[in-house]
Amino acid sequence: MKVTLRMKCSNCGQWNKVPVNKILVQQPSSELKVKILIPMYEPLQVSKCKRCGKVIAEPKELVISQAFLLSIQNSKAIDIYVAETAFAQAL
Repeated sequence: MKVTLRMKCSNCGQWNKVPVNKILVQQPSSELKVKILIPMYEPLQVSKCKRCGKVIAEPKELVISQAFLLSIQNSKAIDIYVAETAFAQAL
């Protein structure tokens, strides 16, 4: 899914809009019916800061949202997307 992600330049603090492709990376789970999906973003092009010109995103690297990282740090349990595929199909 193509979206526009706002990324802050680590050099000057300028907020920049970066076109990205949102993907969900599946993490292993100890339970069979639970799928853990981590939202990550793949930049579609090399993006430079509008103010200082530093490269802030490259297509080769996956980007994880800072908001997602903060939600993990602030809570005791990781927010997960639960998909009970086998159980839902049985109903």
